[in-house]
Amino acid sequence: MRPIDDIIARHEFFKDFRPDHLELLQQCAEEKRFNRDQYLLRQTQGAERFFLIRKGSVNVELTPEDGKPIAIQTLGPNEIVGWSWMHPPYRWSFDARAAEPTVVIVFDGASLRRHFEKDFEFAYRLSQRVNHALLQRVEALRQRLLELHSKYDFEE
Repeated sequence: MRPIDDIIARHEFFKDFRPDHLELLQQCAEEKRFNRDQYLLRQTQGAERFFLIRKGSVNVELTPEDGKPIAIQTLGPNEIVGWSWMHPPYRWSFDARAAEPTVVIVFDGASLRRHFEKDFEFAYRLSQRVNHALLQRVEALRQRLLELHSKYDFEE
């Protein structure tokens, strides 16, 4: 067993996954390192993977046409980055950039989608976990917008 396989098998994000489902995830996973300011993903590019942060941190950013990134959220160990691989048109909506040297487990989303078609329980279980993370991000974004609204006196 590779060390990464053991990490996946014991990780809280995959808690209660069946052994055969863990094996599918392990087959679609590899560890990768990113240097500070290196992008994990770029908005509008094809989304074919997702990342589980092991060490370090990742800034999620939105980059408008003027090119100056807007910080949305900073994610740390045990959090996931990326869910656009699950839904057409499979394009990233945000940028994600390493805030410091970062180690992630990268999952091949295209392979996982193929497994979804064969195993609906696996698809449901992984979708539920990703959706839970998505809801946490939406709540964090809501809090950020409230902070900005109170900081700047926006006129209605």
